[in-house]
Amino acid sequence: MEDKDDIRALAQVSAVDACTQFTEYQTDGCKSSYWYGVAAFRSFQQAYYSLTEGTNRADNYTFCNEVYGYLVLNPENSQSYISESIETMSILSSDVEDENGYIRMSELRNSLIH
Repeated sequence: MEDKDDIRALAQVSAVDACTQFTEYQTDGCKSSYWYGVAAFRSFQQAYYSLTEGTNRADNYTFCNEVYGYLVLNPENSQSYISESIETMSILSSDVEDENGYIRMSELRNSLIH
């Protein structure tokens, strides 16, 4: 089994990568940057799940999973919320366990729904 520090590091690196790719997409509009960001988001999401499985923080995974679904299944709508995605991943880039990041993730999910 992987060490929790290794899993936390993977989640952190993936959050940084997602933030970077989404920022590049916002800057240059290159679709590949968006999709690389989505892939990094997925990596972050899976690492976070492994990190928090069986804890009271595991519920945050639900927000991540819903956001990921919107990023993949409705990219045009999701791209219009790229600033919010960047802000969310920026918080989590600093600390993947920062509850403020998951509050933002919940808000992002709510924006994507409507």
